[in-house]
Amino acid sequence: MKLAASRSPATQSSMIAFHTFIGSISLVTGLLMIALKKGTLLHRRVGWILAVTLILLLDVPFLIGSLLIPRQVKRFKPRFEPLAPTATHLIEG
Repeated sequence: MKLAASRSPATQSSMIAFHTFIGSISLVTGLLMIALKKGTLLHRRVGWILAVTLILLLDVPFLIGSLLIPRQVKRFKPRFEPLAPTATHLIEG
């Protein structure tokens, strides 16, 4: 947990930029998959590129989340207030 919390905001922004870049590539290759004739060598190669970019696209948010969540949890200090004092006026009155 210390390792993830020690990452800099520059690392987070580069991961978000990488996620955006991979998303753009997967969008373009997905459109190419629809446009190309099925079964050709180019169609299969574009399909493999699409598969790899979609896997990367799904994995990067977990990395971004592991960079962001420990910092938020570390600063979070819950306040536990009993509900009874606020609800007693409804019962008594």
